[in-house]
Amino acid sequence: MLYISRLRFVAVRYADSPEVAVACDVPLEAAAAAITPQGHALAALYPYGASAGVARYEGPDGKTFRQFKREGQAWTIGAPAGLWPLFGEIQPEGIVYAVEGEECQKAGASIGLCAVTSAGGSKGAAKTDWQPLAGREVVILPDNDAPGEGYAADVAKILRALDPPARVKIVRLPGLPEGGDIADWIDERDAHEPEALRAEVER
Repeated sequence: MLYISRLRFVAVRYADSPEVAVACDVPLEAAAAAITPQGHALAALYPYGASAGVARYEGPDGKTFRQFKREGQAWTIGAPAGLWPLFGEIQPEGIVYAVEGEECQKAGASIGLCAVTSAGGSKGAAKTDWQPLAGREVVILPDNDAPGEGYAADVAKILRALDPPARVKIVRLPGLPEGGDIADWIDERDAHEPEALRAEVER
């Protein structure tokens, strides 16, 4: 099925294979919206720099994701060539907090943490370029489940192998329910000021 709009946008959807989209001279959001899976809505968009991104869609059966890459003047479905950049602004000084997932990164940043994450979920740490954290002090805040612990271990191994190696510590947030993460931890303390929450994490 082919769609063409006034925004010089083209999206192609194949019945027997994953969606393929090409969007010319339009924002990533327009490309992501145009291939929204049937019965879903575009819930969030996570730009990874200027040439890659991830879209999250919500539907009656839960959430699904699509990855995008920039090729010339077009956005296409799929991961970028090589390693993904980190998601999140890296401050030149201070502790960097590594979390699992874009929503957790945004939650950490909302209370003033220098938070970053990688694309691809709990199994995707090795698909990201962690070199910008070489020599930095990094605190990993794992989700409270087996995949979260696995992700933390993978990230720690990568960071310690950098040149120079990062100084790594894994900190488990107190009181997290099974499967909980920093976003849940902040939500449970929504009456606290961001500065107080940040101080509690940094202790």
